[in-house]
Amino acid sequence: MSKKISDIQEPSERESFDNFLDYNTELNEKYSISLNTNNRKVIYTAVINELRERNLVNKAFYENELETYSFIEDDMDEFKETIYMLLKSFIFILFYGILIIMMMRQLPLILTRHVFNNAL
Repeated sequence: MSKKISDIQEPSERESFDNFLDYNTELNEKYSISLNTNNRKVIYTAVINELRERNLVNKAFYENELETYSFIEDDMDEFKETIYMLLKSFIFILFYGILIIMMMRQLPLILTRHVFNNAL
């Protein structure tokens, strides 16, 4: 006896929540290892996608979880901000370093032009 996918009923909200709690820890471990990442957003999304594919959560629960995960700050954002700050600092130091070097080369020429300082 074969059932069509449309004939299979989705779990209720309570069943979806219970299934989520039952499988969440196991799938978190599985995906943190298989995806080789500790980015929570990626792992949680993979977990809820698998639960939906296995028909353990209903569509409303699935969409609610995806929306909730969209608010999680990506771990890479903090790293990018740090890198951008270091890059800006490097450019600032490089610009002013070149400016100081140019001024130091011009300083003896400026000082020797004045009559009051003939020692140089």
